[in-house]
Amino acid sequence: NHVETLVLSINDLTGSISSGLSLLTSLKHFDVEGNDLRGTIPQGLSGLTNMEFFDIQSNDNLGGQVFDMVSGFHHLRHLDVSATDVSGTISEDIGELQKLTHLHCSNNKISGTVHESIGNL
Repeated sequence: NHVETLVLSINDLTGSISSGLSLLTSLKHFDVEGNDLRGTIPQGLSGLTNMEFFDIQSNDNLGGQVFDMVSGFHHLRHLDVSATDVSGTISEDIGELQKLTHLHCSNNKISGTVHESIGNL
């Protein structure tokens, strides 16, 4: 579990994101953009508290409620869930991600309101 960077972007990957990924406790950079991943993002990934870069964009059939999961990523600088099947609301906890500089959430199924806490970023 010494892997800090996992970049598998723009391949022909199919299937789902394995919950076994949560065993990579040193992971800081996760990028699987531009594949054909499906299913729900495992909530067990919330334990990857060293995460700085999380990019799942352009996986049309990959979904779930990602904002609750990333609320524990206190080192997160980059979050891109655009062009996915992500749903739910943007959690009020988003404002606690003080290091976040890139937030891209377009073209998915997010609903509800944007909380005032986003102003804390």
